[in-house]
Amino acid sequence: MRIPETEERMLAIHIACLNNRLEIVKLFFENRVPPNVLNNKIDKATPLHYSILSRNPELVKYILRKKGDPNFRDVQGNTPYHFACMIGNLEIIQLLEEYKGDALCKNNSGASPLDIIVKSKNKEIMGYFMGIKKYANELI
Repeated sequence: MRIPETEERMLAIHIACLNNRLEIVKLFFENRVPPNVLNNKIDKATPLHYSILSRNPELVKYILRKKGDPNFRDVQGNTPYHFACMIGNLEIIQLLEEYKGDALCKNNSGASPLDIIVKSKNKEIMGYFMGIKKYANELI
């Protein structure tokens, strides 16, 4: 199913993700809405980006299992991983890591998700990343 991009308005699936409506999101996927459909030409975010803002790990995991791309970049170069680090949700960060998200990728401003966590001084999440070999040296 091809979903046309809109100029400014949000697509219904993105609204459902933002509002934490898992049952509605499931209906969209059952009707073959692509998991990485862009919201609009302005922000170019996917349902996964918006699901992270809902702070519901169950919704995030559902979209990841449906092949939502944890490394898809919006117009500012932010990935869902950037969003998860901005809101400081460890459970969602762990899901993104499990589904091959990249905490070292840089957005258009040159910040990685890891940079966001260091700047936030979130000790719990920094501790999580210290336990992952590929990130530990980045935090020293």
